[in-house]
Amino acid sequence: MANITKRLLVALVLIPLFLLILYAGGYFYLAFILIAISLAYHEYLRLLKLQGEKPAYLPGFVGLWVLIVAFYTGNTRTIAVALTAVPTLFLLSFPLCKIRGTDLRSHGASFFGSMYLGVGGGAAYLLRIYGFRESLFFFFLIWTFDTGAYVVGSLGGRKKLASSISPGKTVEGFFGGILWSIALLLLFYFVPFLKFTSISRMLTLVLAVAGTATLGDLAESAIKREAGVKDSSSLLPGHGGALDRLDSIVASSPIYLLLLACFKM
Repeated sequence: MANITKRLLVALVLIPLFLLILYAGGYFYLAFILIAISLAYHEYLRLLKLQGEKPAYLPGFVGLWVLIVAFYTGNTRTIAVALTAVPTLFLLSFPLCKIRGTDLRSHGASFFGSMYLGVGGGAAYLLRIYGFRESLFFFFLIWTFDTGAYVVGSLGGRKKLASSISPGKTVEGFFGGILWSIALLLLFYFVPFLKFTSISRMLTLVLAVAGTATLGDLAESAIKREAGVKDSSSLLPGHGGALDRLDSIVASSPIYLLLLACFKM
């Protein structure tokens, strides 16, 4: 009960603040993305260290920031250059990192995290350029799906979804999360100032986010299991760390963005 209370209190403070930042957009939202994703990447590198790796901090953070700023521009050529430049940065920096004791495995894991969080964070920023309603639906969809899956799984979950990775996740919880998300869909569709596309397209977004959010959550759970920890950090009471809160977002935002782009073709 105490943990649930902490979760609620943190959510009541952070969600309204985040919505104000999302509405403001621009530099405010960019700064938020940079700080949140940097904290998540720092936690990711900490998980690598707990597994005995020696992460490549400098190229990792530089690559992360280059990707997010490239997405901030909204220019496809700039994004393409960044997606080419970051792998090149890691390749060219490997000999220097090797001298400092970072082997290929650690360097590759640092690169994976930088790309994974950089592209996911950048896509989350680019959603705001598409429109406030589109980005608002995305974040509420993530929160609604996660909450629905947690509640339904806790109350009636029987069949494990991936017991070797995350014993708490259930098949019933997954489908419960989808049902809760469909209820959110109906709210956005029937409220005129929230509606932004057809109901069939919104359903496509719901199903895509449900799948990618779950896989993103499981991916982070697998990394934490390898490190032998339950949470990526204790930054947010009752919620774990920044990486724990962002895992579904960074996994889902590129697919959500891709679908929005396809809808506008």
